[in-house]
Amino acid sequence: TLTRGTPFYATNTDNEKIVVAAAQADKWGWPSGMHNFVSGKARMKEFSVLALALVQRLFNDKTSDYSLIMLCLLSNSLSGLLIFLIASNYWSVHVGLIASLLFMFSFWPQLIVLWGGVVAVSQLCALASIYLLQLAPSWPVFYLLAGLAFGLMLFSSASSRKYVPLVAGAFYWSLRGQFNLAGTPWLNALLVGLIVFSLLSAWLARIGFKSAVARLAPKYLE
Repeated sequence: TLTRGTPFYATNTDNEKIVVAAAQADKWGWPSGMHNFVSGKARMKEFSVLALALVQRLFNDKTSDYSLIMLCLLSNSLSGLLIFLIASNYWSVHVGLIASLLFMFSFWPQLIVLWGGVVAVSQLCALASIYLLQLAPSWPVFYLLAGLAFGLMLFSSASSRKYVPLVAGAFYWSLRGQFNLAGTPWLNALLVGLIVFSLLSAWLARIGFKSAVARLAPKYLE
């Protein structure tokens, strides 16, 4: 309740734009209609905007940062629980408890929540995908659900690419247990290649973005 009515940290921010777009959910027609109300700021954040529209109606707040902060807070809280479950499955309950406590008492996730960063939603989806991959060897249907969570992760935040290597690693580990592929050279090479490709792609995208800004900025400043 302390965050109810929280103003945006500045005018014309991304937070304000996605809050306004989510508030117009009854006018979208189709989910893709959100892009007509957000000036391109919902790209790669579509699932977060959909979730925000639901939270806005739940808390009856469509004009401030409050609903967005509550969405991120809920995502962060569930992430702490998933970290406990994931670490417990990989190692032990003690490791799971320590990992979850370290996460929940870290300042950075709390700052992301108060900032209204939808990367918290992407983080939750990534952890959900990893947890489902842990369950998949016992019931292959969980692979489908893990893929769904992975897809939602990609469309929750533009920063979601940082989680791709983690989910890829969990997928590889689940295959090792499922098909007894421990030590298979081609699968190990595939995993390493996927991680390197993900990191290289992120680096090249960053370099390309800086180059584009350097070329376009003078044109707009003239």
